[in-house]
Amino acid sequence: MSASLGIEPAIIISLWINAAKANQVTPLDAANACETITELIGIVGTHDEVSWDSIVRDAAPITSPVIATVPKPGRSQGIPATIFKKLHSGFGAVALDSNTILASPDGQLVEIHKSEHKVAFPDLMHARAAYLSAISAAEAELIRMDLVGSREQIDQAVENISFTHLPPMP
Repeated sequence: MSASLGIEPAIIISLWINAAKANQVTPLDAANACETITELIGIVGTHDEVSWDSIVRDAAPITSPVIATVPKPGRSQGIPATIFKKLHSGFGAVALDSNTILASPDGQLVEIHKSEHKVAFPDLMHARAAYLSAISAAEAELIRMDLVGSREQIDQAVENISFTHLPPMP
Protein backbone atom coordinates (compact mmCIF):
# COMPACT_ATOMS: atom_id res chain seq x y z
CA MET A 1 0.00 0.00 0.00
CA SER A 2 1.10 3.49 -0.67
CA ALA A 3 2.87 4.83 2.42
CA SER A 4 3.09 8.34 0.99
CA LEU A 5 -0.51 9.17 1.87
CA GLY A 6 0.30 10.56 5.32
CA ILE A 7 -3.08 9.31 6.54
CA GLU A 8 -4.31 5.78 7.20
CA PRO A 9 -5.71 4.14 4.05
CA ALA A 10 -8.95 3.17 5.85
CA ILE A 11 -9.84 6.84 6.29
CA ILE A 12 -9.37 7.67 2.62
CA ILE A 13 -11.20 4.51 1.51
CA SER A 14 -14.19 5.46 3.68
CA LEU A 15 -14.23 8.97 2.19
CA TRP A 16 -14.33 7.58 -1.35
CA ILE A 17 -17.06 5.03 -0.58
CA ASN A 18 -19.15 7.68 1.20
CA ALA A 19 -18.67 10.04 -1.76
CA ALA A 20 -20.01 7.30 -4.06
CA LYS A 21 -22.94 6.69 -1.68
CA ALA A 22 -23.77 10.42 -1.86
CA ASN A 23 -23.51 10.41 -5.70
CA GLN A 24 -20.62 12.88 -5.57
CA VAL A 25 -18.44 10.46 -7.56
CA THR A 26 -19.33 7.40 -9.60
CA PRO A 27 -19.03 3.97 -7.98
CA LEU A 28 -16.37 3.13 -10.57
CA ASP A 29 -14.32 6.21 -9.62
CA ALA A 30 -14.53 5.22 -5.94
CA ALA A 31 -13.55 1.63 -6.75
CA ASN A 32 -10.60 2.84 -8.85
CA ALA A 33 -9.49 5.13 -6.01
CA CYS A 34 -9.66 2.23 -3.53
CA GLU A 35 -7.56 0.13 -5.93
CA THR A 36 -5.01 2.94 -6.18
CA ILE A 37 -4.89 3.50 -2.41
CA THR A 38 -4.43 -0.19 -1.57
CA GLU A 39 -2.59 -1.17 -4.74
CA LEU A 40 -4.97 -4.14 -4.89
CA ILE A 41 -7.57 -5.05 -7.54
CA GLY A 42 -9.66 -6.90 -4.97
CA ILE A 43 -9.78 -7.86 -1.34
CA VAL A 44 -9.92 -11.21 0.41
CA GLY A 45 -13.51 -12.27 1.04
CA THR A 46 -14.92 -15.15 3.02
CA HIS A 47 -14.52 -17.63 0.17
CA ASP A 48 -12.83 -15.76 -2.66
CA GLU A 49 -11.52 -12.39 -3.82
CA VAL A 50 -14.05 -9.54 -3.97
CA SER A 51 -13.58 -6.56 -6.30
CA TRP A 52 -13.55 -3.00 -5.00
CA ASP A 53 -16.36 -2.24 -7.45
CA SER A 54 -18.49 -4.88 -5.73
CA ILE A 55 -17.65 -3.47 -2.28
CA VAL A 56 -18.60 0.08 -3.33
CA ARG A 57 -21.83 -1.01 -5.03
CA ASP A 58 -22.84 -3.21 -2.07
CA ALA A 59 -22.32 -0.27 0.31
CA ALA A 60 -24.41 2.14 -1.80
CA PRO A 61 -27.91 1.17 -0.61
CA ILE A 62 -26.96 1.11 3.09
CA THR A 63 -28.41 4.20 4.75
CA SER A 64 -25.70 4.69 7.38
CA PRO A 65 -22.33 6.09 6.30
CA VAL A 66 -19.19 4.00 6.01
CA ILE A 67 -17.07 4.67 9.09
CA ALA A 68 -13.27 4.60 9.34
CA THR A 69 -11.49 4.11 12.62
CA VAL A 70 -7.87 3.84 13.67
CA PRO A 71 -7.73 1.54 16.69
CA LYS A 72 -4.63 1.58 18.86
CA PRO A 73 -3.53 -0.65 21.77
CA GLY A 74 -5.89 0.07 24.64
CA ARG A 75 -8.42 1.78 22.33
CA SER A 76 -10.19 -0.76 20.13
CA GLN A 77 -12.67 1.88 18.89
CA GLY A 78 -15.41 -0.76 18.82
CA ILE A 79 -13.50 -3.31 16.72
CA PRO A 80 -14.09 -6.88 18.02
CA ALA A 81 -11.09 -8.45 19.76
CA THR A 82 -10.84 -11.24 17.18
CA ILE A 83 -10.22 -8.65 14.45
CA PHE A 84 -8.33 -6.14 16.60
CA LYS A 85 -5.60 -8.62 17.60
CA LYS A 86 -4.61 -9.17 13.95
CA LEU A 87 -5.18 -5.62 12.73
CA HIS A 88 -2.31 -3.70 11.12
CA SER A 89 -2.19 -0.34 12.91
CA GLY A 90 -0.99 1.58 9.85
CA PHE A 91 -4.14 0.72 7.87
CA GLY A 92 -7.02 1.28 10.27
CA ALA A 93 -10.42 -0.33 9.76
CA VAL A 94 -13.50 0.46 7.68
CA ALA A 95 -16.95 -0.42 9.02
CA LEU A 96 -19.16 -0.89 5.94
CA ASP A 97 -22.27 -1.72 7.98
CA SER A 98 -23.10 -3.03 11.45
CA ASN A 99 -21.47 -6.42 10.79
CA THR A 100 -18.87 -5.92 8.03
CA ILE A 101 -15.35 -4.58 8.55
CA LEU A 102 -12.49 -4.11 6.10
CA ALA A 103 -9.08 -4.46 7.73
CA SER A 104 -5.51 -5.34 6.89
CA PRO A 105 -3.55 -7.98 8.80
CA ASP A 106 -0.16 -6.95 7.42
CA GLY A 107 -0.46 -3.58 5.68
CA GLN A 108 -0.45 -5.27 2.27
CA LEU A 109 -3.57 -7.43 2.09
CA VAL A 110 -7.12 -6.20 2.81
CA GLU A 111 -9.68 -8.61 4.22
CA ILE A 112 -13.45 -8.56 4.76
CA HIS A 113 -14.52 -9.61 8.24
CA LYS A 114 -18.13 -10.51 8.95
CA SER A 115 -18.51 -9.68 12.62
CA GLU A 116 -20.84 -7.47 14.59
CA HIS A 117 -18.99 -4.42 15.94
CA LYS A 118 -19.50 -1.30 18.03
CA VAL A 119 -17.69 1.26 15.85
CA ALA A 120 -19.35 4.62 16.61
CA PHE A 121 -19.94 7.46 14.20
CA PRO A 122 -18.09 10.60 15.39
CA ASP A 123 -20.28 13.32 16.85
CA LEU A 124 -20.84 16.59 14.99
CA MET A 125 -18.71 18.63 17.41
CA HIS A 126 -15.74 16.32 16.82
CA ALA A 127 -16.27 16.46 13.05
CA ARG A 128 -16.45 20.28 13.16
CA ALA A 129 -13.25 20.48 15.23
CA ALA A 130 -11.44 18.16 12.81
CA TYR A 131 -12.69 20.21 9.85
CA LEU A 132 -11.54 23.49 11.40
CA SER A 133 -8.17 21.90 12.21
CA ALA A 134 -7.77 20.84 8.56
CA ILE A 135 -8.60 24.37 7.39
CA SER A 136 -6.01 25.80 9.81
CA ALA A 137 -3.40 23.35 8.53
CA ALA A 138 -4.16 24.33 4.91
CA GLU A 139 -3.95 28.02 5.83
CA ALA A 140 -0.60 27.46 7.57
CA GLU A 141 0.72 25.63 4.48
CA LEU A 142 -0.33 28.50 2.19
CA ILE A 143 1.23 31.09 4.54
CA ARG A 144 4.46 29.06 4.64
CA MET A 145 4.72 29.02 0.85
CA ASP A 146 6.51 31.79 -0.99
CA LEU A 147 3.65 32.91 -3.22
CA VAL A 148 5.17 36.04 -4.69
CA GLY A 149 5.37 36.62 -8.41
CA SER A 150 3.12 36.46 -11.42
CA ARG A 151 -0.26 34.79 -11.31
CA GLU A 152 1.09 31.93 -13.46
CA GLN A 153 3.97 31.26 -11.03
CA ILE A 154 1.64 31.28 -8.03
CA ASP A 155 -0.89 29.00 -9.75
CA GLN A 156 1.94 26.61 -10.63
CA ALA A 157 3.24 26.58 -7.03
CA VAL A 158 -0.23 25.85 -5.64
CA GLU A 159 -0.80 23.18 -8.31
CA ASN A 160 2.44 21.43 -7.28
CA ILE A 161 1.27 20.96 -3.67
CA SER A 162 1.03 17.25 -2.97
CA PHE A 163 -2.55 16.55 -1.95
CA THR A 164 -3.81 13.32 -0.45
CA HIS A 165 -5.80 11.13 -2.83
CA LEU A 166 -9.25 12.35 -1.71
CA PRO A 167 -12.60 12.55 -3.50
CA PRO A 168 -13.67 15.91 -4.90
CA MET A 169 -15.76 18.22 -2.74
CA PRO A 170 -19.36 18.90 -3.88
